[in-house]
Amino acid sequence: MRAFGRALRVDLHRTILAKSFFLAILLFLAWQFLNCTGIMPSTFFWSNSSIVYVLAYALTDGAAFAVLLLPIGAVPYAWSFLQDRESGFETQAVERVGARAYGVAKVVSTGLSAFLAAAVAIVLFIAILYLGGMAEFPHHPLDNSLYYSLATEFGVLPYYLAHIVLAGLGAALAAVFALTVSAFVHNAYVALLSPLLVFYAYQILLGFIPNSRLFSLDSILFGQPLPDAGLSLLWAVVY
Repeated sequence: MRAFGRALRVDLHRTILAKSFFLAILLFLAWQFLNCTGIMPSTFFWSNSSIVYVLAYALTDGAAFAVLLLPIGAVPYAWSFLQDRESGFETQAVERVGARAYGVAKVVSTGLSAFLAAAVAIVLFIAILYLGGMAEFPHHPLDNSLYYSLATEFGVLPYYLAHIVLAGLGAALAAVFALTVSAFVHNAYVALLSPLLVFYAYQILLGFIPNSRLFSLDSILFGQPLPDAGLSLLWAVVY
């Protein structure tokens, strides 16, 4: 356990202070605005829109760019195993803490760095909307999709947290998957794009299975798979 703690501290220090971590935050922030290109040109964007509505639009499948969450999630640290192997750091780390501690720390730090990069970017996006004077709720009533009911029943904070958790876990899933691929395919570009390619393949295969919405990553990451928002969030997190 002590060896794992040492390895994790070193890896977290390497990823949080790396340029790639801050690059991922900027990419996640740009990704959210990119998803809003369908509504931002409107002259009523800041005066008539609401943060609750715009955030859902920025993080869900309202635009074709939503799936870019996956390759961006791999940016902070999913390439680190290849870098460690090529530089010789892997051999030294395994000698000091052991292969198991090194491997588990690598997985945890990769997933955590992707989650944090996505979370920070979403918080910055929400802050920009607040600074722009945007209202929290729209003038019209909200439906039961995209976790809107969390906002109407419990307030905006649980709603914000739900979207942060879902996007963060999606990014972490993609990052750890890319890390796994990099252990077998020694090409950083292939590893970074692998989550997106497998996502499309998974969705195509799932299309042949009837009533598979509960297992659809598209529905889980960019929608609300169950009518009840609380149960839907629980299912998405566990799955």
